Amino acid sequence: MSRIANRNADSYVDSLEPFKGSNLFGQWCQRPPEDPCGTAVYAVYSYGYHYPALVFDPQSDQWFHNADGYSVSTARHQRRVGYRGEAKTTKALRDIIRCGGLVNAVANRLAEAA
Repeated sequence: MSRIANRNADSYVDSLEPFKGSNLFGQWCQRPPEDPCGTAVYAVYSYGYHYPALVFDPQSDQWFHNADGYSVSTARHQRRVGYRGEAKTTKALRDIIRCGGLVNAVANRLAEAA
């Protein structure tokens, strides 16, 4: 994983490349091998895994950004990488990451409600 200055993060995000900046990092989140559903999604985190700032779902070819405010420095991180795609809550982004994509996250939510 490349160590970069935060001001260069957007080019890594554009290329969907893993990077580590100053309290900002992007990586592919893999599904467990025993889980047949879902795919890997690309996520950019600010100050740890608790706050996904951006998520790219290759299965639906969509970007999602975090609509929940957190701090001034996290807002700066989001501006660095851009507000791409549809706004989602932190919980919704975590579900997309955990389930391996938007389609699987929605299907999981429907199954839990049934």
